Amino acid sequence: MVALINRESGCCVSILLPTHQRSPDSNENAIRFKNAVRDAQEQVDDAESGLQQQLQAIAKLEHDFNFWQHQLTGLAIYVTSDAAWFYRTTSELAANVYVGPDFLIRPLAIRGDSDSTPLTLALSWEHARLFHSDGQTVSEIENDYFPVTMDQLVTERDPEQQLQFNTHSVGNADVAMYHGHGDGEDKIEADRDMYLSRVGERLVKMVYNTNRQILLMATEEVAGHFRSTTNVEIQSVVHMSPDGVQDDALNRRIMESSASMHEDTKSGITERLGTAIANQKGAKDISEIVPAASTGRIETLLIGSSDPIYGAYDGQNQKVRKGGDSRADLVNMAVRETLRTRGTVVHCGDSLDSPVAAIFRY
Repeated sequence: MVALINRESGCCVSILLPTHQRSPDSNENAIRFKNAVRDAQEQVDDAESGLQQQLQAIAKLEHDFNFWQHQLTGLAIYVTSDAAWFYRTTSELAANVYVGPDFLIRPLAIRGDSDSTPLTLALSWEHARLFHSDGQTVSEIENDYFPVTMDQLVTERDPEQQLQFNTHSVGNADVAMYHGHGDGEDKIEADRDMYLSRVGERLVKMVYNTNRQILLMATEEVAGHFRSTTNVEIQSVVHMSPDGVQDDALNRRIMESSASMHEDTKSGITERLGTAIANQKGAKDISEIVPAASTGRIETLLIGSSDPIYGAYDGQNQKVRKGGDSRADLVNMAVRETLRTRGTVVHCGDSLDSPVAAIFRY
């Protein structure tokens, strides 16, 4: 989201939509999109010709059947005069059209697509898969790092050699990784160590410079070897093999465990908030929070269930709002600045007795 914030330029349009994943309900996606784009066009001044052109260009997606058949449960679209960016989300977004000097990124930050939500590494001796859950839905992360198999990470050794090595990057240095030493059990152990080490490296790259917690789902044997082989910090372990488990059962276990971790995190943060406020290192007043966020003082921004930002609409009677200096805009500004300065945004729901609060770094 920091990269998105850095792309803000001139007048910005944010379109947030709940979406359906399956037919026939998915047919509503295009209708909601059409209405939202039309409302955005009405809000944008005619003088913003570049932005109007971008909105006209994305409006053509209304007729892209394949695009609307491959959605998750939310869609966020951000548009400037230069480009448009699309984000599918794993949790539902309240529908909104926002036009202003910046993007409305707060909903993404608190609805499970932020650095505060845990990741689940489902690990066996054969496969490594990574999942994201907001406590309500589960989605598998598929990118250049995951999913991956042992066969992909451990090259078959030359049977004529007793020892092989190859180089791979650790930080800024190339380090020789030895594997396949000996035969039988020695080879199996060496290959497993290499496999787990490389899975760990990929996971570290995924969570670098974030506050992501890691839930490990693996047998006791695999979990023990992973912890002894890597320096990955694991917050919680579910002792079960992810292999051979039906997707529904696997997702349900991940969702339950992630939700429990997230609740523990929220509880701990709200306790920290009370101590921080007592020590004058925290606040609940938005007029104090925004300047602190702008100067990089905020370590953790907490959002409560009393949501001061925008109303939902049903896709037919959208509630639109133009950017201004309202309390809602100030909360969005606090979220943006907290993320931009590498702070964390956490949705605390009913455990927070105010719309917004902050724990300061100093």
